[in-house]
Amino acid sequence: MTPESQVFRPTKKYWNYQLLTFIPLAIFMYIMGYAVWFFSDHFPRWFLVLAPIILLASCIWGLLTLWQRLHTNLEFSKSELNGHTGWNPFSYFWTEIVFITEFEDTENKGKTTYLVIATQDRAREFNLTGFDKTAVWQAIETYAPPEILEPDAYQKLDSFKFYEQEIDKKLSSISLPVSVTLPIGMRMVFIVGFLFFSFCAYMSYASEPTASYIFIFFVLFNLYGILAASGSFIADTEKLIVKRLWGAYQINWSEIKYIEMSSQSGRIVFHGDGKQLSFAAPGLWGGKRKNDFYLFVAEQIEDKQLEFKTNWKAAWRFSKNVRVSRNG
Repeated sequence: MTPESQVFRPTKKYWNYQLLTFIPLAIFMYIMGYAVWFFSDHFPRWFLVLAPIILLASCIWGLLTLWQRLHTNLEFSKSELNGHTGWNPFSYFWTEIVFITEFEDTENKGKTTYLVIATQDRAREFNLTGFDKTAVWQAIETYAPPEILEPDAYQKLDSFKFYEQEIDKKLSSISLPVSVTLPIGMRMVFIVGFLFFSFCAYMSYASEPTASYIFIFFVLFNLYGILAASGSFIADTEKLIVKRLWGAYQINWSEIKYIEMSSQSGRIVFHGDGKQLSFAAPGLWGGKRKNDFYLFVAEQIEDKQLEFKTNWKAAWRFSKNVRVSRNG
């Protein structure tokens, strides 16, 4: 039998971890405070004033953070979803929620999972750190209407419909083919590196020829960077083309099975059967039509439902079996 309501708070495991972190920190701060008092004759007056203020502020911050977590909870019932995050309580009827999902923020160290609750008027992110995520989702599946748990439920949002209309207008105005290059700043970095290491190689060769070989390696590396950064990435409805000074490389959209990107977002690689097309990742794209290119390629990827994979090895992958000419 389904209970009338269920309340969730951070787990005991989470609090044990917090205590194991807090106790050594509290001991350290006590020792520091005692040391400042005991050796007060050896410190300048400004430090004796500033140190207690910093220690007091740290204690207040820690207590406020603890108070917030103590008052953080989620409550599910048959008619509504309630929650509390520190000083911010919230409440939603299930009938006003359009969709509910979760996402993981992996940008910072570790993973932080958020519960996303969206209505037609607003969206809220609830940090699930310390919660039993499995138990929370079991409760959501028990109490929430099935339609708001569907993967495409977000498409019912008015804001999403408006966004789609704007995207369609923008896509219809893009003239094909569309292309991007790498920014001039990247080329300048390699040019400066090439000149610097060329000078170092010349100067070292005069005194110690063997040492100059190390600089020659960096000269060649920067020379390759200059040539590679001079290429362009071209797209239309049928194919993707990477043009370099030494040749052109092409893969058809129909051949692409999945897309790979390095975890540092250095390169993007389009994989087919025994083929791969490699270029700098979106964060490095430049040119007047950069936004058009990004929008068009993203739409193609979504329409073809291509899978994205993250792999550090992608940073070292080159185009393979896709060469169509020996000059750009």
